[in-house]
Amino acid sequence: MFMLLTWGLTVAAFVLIFLELKDWSAEDNPHAILGCATTAQAFVQPFGAAFRPHPDSRRRPTFDWLHWLVGNVAHILGTLSGLVEVCQCFTGPCCLNHHQPDDVRQLSKEFCWLVL
Repeated sequence: MFMLLTWGLTVAAFVLIFLELKDWSAEDNPHAILGCATTAQAFVQPFGAAFRPHPDSRRRPTFDWLHWLVGNVAHILGTLSGLVEVCQCFTGPCCLNHHQPDDVRQLSKEFCWLVL
């Protein structure tokens, strides 16, 4: 039940971003590219789970590894996407808000240094 809610909110957020921006955010924006890759993997994950083999099937270990891999790669890409956006906000143009207050920029800078 919670995974369906997560899936639905992910798809809704993806659609809302494009409705808000009305276009692709930038040509070579790594945050947008990583976000699309993350969303694609999060979108596919429940469909794979719906077709998982029986626990005694010889294909079950392959499914388990693929399902684990796609989920973890999506999680890693999502984390990287967030970090890239935060770091872009103080080093260059920020997708979310070009005119951020100085305290938000300073917080973004401190967060990036903390992660690095």
